Amino acid sequence: MDSDRVVEAVARGEGPQALAYFERVAAQAEQQGQHLIAARALQAAALAAIDQALFPRTLQAANRSLELFKAASPGDLSASDLVRISQDYWHIGSAYRQMGDLGRAAIRC
Repeated sequence: MDSDRVVEAVARGEGPQALAYFERVAAQAEQQGQHLIAARALQAAALAAIDQALFPRTLQAANRSLELFKAASPGDLSASDLVRISQDYWHIGSAYRQMGDLGRAAIRC
């Protein structure tokens, strides 16, 4: 779920496949109670979605990813997870900005 690989997949024209893959991984992980894996997959899905200008899907994935990260025990979060959390906030703000909703684009922690 490396961000660089997600961006590369979208650049190669494989964005829809990457988005579907990460959404599927997230759904399966949530069903199995693997919430951190689901959060990471949803963050990757949000990146794939925003790179394709799929702003509603970006918001859905990033917001759910944040919910899952926030529910995790802080001791379970890796340094990479903290970066992913900041990326989720960026995806949310950027999606709202691209949709013209500057009021909702402001960071809310």
